[in-house]
Amino acid sequence: MCTFVSGTDLRDSLEQWLGAELPDPVWLRLLDEGFVAEAAELGADYRPTLVQVARTYLRDARRSTDRPQGRSLRSARPIDFYLDSSVEMRSRVASDYWAMMAATEPRVRRFRREVLAGYRTVGQMPPTKGSLQPTIRAPDGRVAESAAIEDASTRVLSDRQFRSFLDSHALRFVESERLRELGVPVAGHRTVDFHIERRMGAEDGSGEDGWWSMRAVVTLETDGNLVVTERSIALNVLLGDHPGLPDRRPPLSLMAGSDPERSLPPMSVEEPVPSNVWVSVWHGSVHDDLWQLADWISCRYPWTKAQSIRFLLTGRSPSLHPVVAGFECVAHREATFAQIHLLVEPWVPEPAVRAGYRRLQQRMLGRDNRQANEQTLALFSWVADRRLSRQRATWPELVADWDREHPGHMGRGGDFRRLRTYWTRAMSTVFPNYRHPSSED
Repeated sequence: MCTFVSGTDLRDSLEQWLGAELPDPVWLRLLDEGFVAEAAELGADYRPTLVQVARTYLRDARRSTDRPQGRSLRSARPIDFYLDSSVEMRSRVASDYWAMMAATEPRVRRFRREVLAGYRTVGQMPPTKGSLQPTIRAPDGRVAESAAIEDASTRVLSDRQFRSFLDSHALRFVESERLRELGVPVAGHRTVDFHIERRMGAEDGSGEDGWWSMRAVVTLETDGNLVVTERSIALNVLLGDHPGLPDRRPPLSLMAGSDPERSLPPMSVEEPVPSNVWVSVWHGSVHDDLWQLADWISCRYPWTKAQSIRFLLTGRSPSLHPVVAGFECVAHREATFAQIHLLVEPWVPEPAVRAGYRRLQQRMLGRDNRQANEQTLALFSWVADRRLSRQRATWPELVADWDREHPGHMGRGGDFRRLRTYWTRAMSTVFPNYRHPSSED
């Protein structure tokens, strides 16, 4: 019979039998549940049982690496929730109709005409239908015809122009009117250099107390030509916030993403952006105009601000998910807690929600859901109370106490291995080893 001099010897031998390193949490679990003590007592006869249990615990530990430790918030993007084709088609039709309605908004049409197409409106927009129409001029200065105005009011950007627009540093400072004067397109230029100058005193250089000014100098390249422009703002620190004070906002390249196909679910918070990467956006700049309009759109349509930005620039319909699924998980050592969050449009058929939830549940559990009976739960609660209150209690001691307190059919007849097996099964039922819902294995 083979015996082990120490726990270290047994751990080394067990790693050889498994062909893998045994992490500390797995080894401590084997110690805590009495398997190491039994192996030291029974020797080689106990090897198959020990290897089987260790392999199971090792597999559980590897799976748990995908499980968030501590509190994990719902994912910002929707988890796949399988719906039949009729539900998906209805959602796509509704999404397209929302986009068609938004495209007719006067503010949207004007933004696309003046900012994206470079047209200029001379005079104020009419307050009533009976008022005189303002004059709209094309980028070359000529009065635009109605057909050209209609085309300009629906102007959107290509994928390449979309990425260029989001990444432009110059558009954070310069107004669209100034770009039109310089003949620089909002998409199709490159920011060669920009710097911010700050100095005390009023913008006119008078040095009046409380005033200080900021000046942005931007160098642009378009069609091989370099263009330098600047913009100044004056602030009074004694009067508090000034209307021209720049805002700190996430860069549009992070806010909306460079991929126009990327979609966030409705009714969710915007994706978090670290505050240390926020940038200054000057009031009246091109990016500020876009931001303000996207904020207005997102308050009136079922889109997030990020979705509104992509719609305004690309014209593509933001996806409206009839069911948005997310999850939240809290893990602490052996215990876990998880919730599935569903946001469901009222028209979605009940069987579709039920079937989709079942698939999501199976992916998180890795199996079909099973409920523990009252006897198993009572045993779990009893053992848990004594294991946590009596740290050094052994399984033989626990089974003796259990049989004394529960005579008859609930007794375990002194078989501590049987008690431990019931405990392990109950533990996996009460605190499943949840997987990430997106996991394929």
